[in-house]
Amino acid sequence: GQKEEFDKCLFNIYKFFMDHYLPRQKEPALLNGNDLTKIFNLKQSPLYKIILDTIEEARVLNKIDTQTEAEAIAHRMIDEHK
Repeated sequence: GQKEEFDKCLFNIYKFFMDHYLPRQKEPALLNGNDLTKIFNLKQSPLYKIILDTIEEARVLNKIDTQTEAEAIAHRMIDEHK
């Protein structure tokens, strides 16, 4: 019934969080604010947080694994905000 479906959904969320999200989040960031300044000559702004959050989300969800992939996301986002 509905309770079983709900419990299954909660279990899947918990399992993802514990087995996947937390371990990935403990890994060093692929890019940080200093990298954005150094690599892209980007001045600190609200865009910093948006870029870094987007990169972190992609990494945690296994969409990217390397700094090169993170830089590609940052580059695309910076171009979109010019």
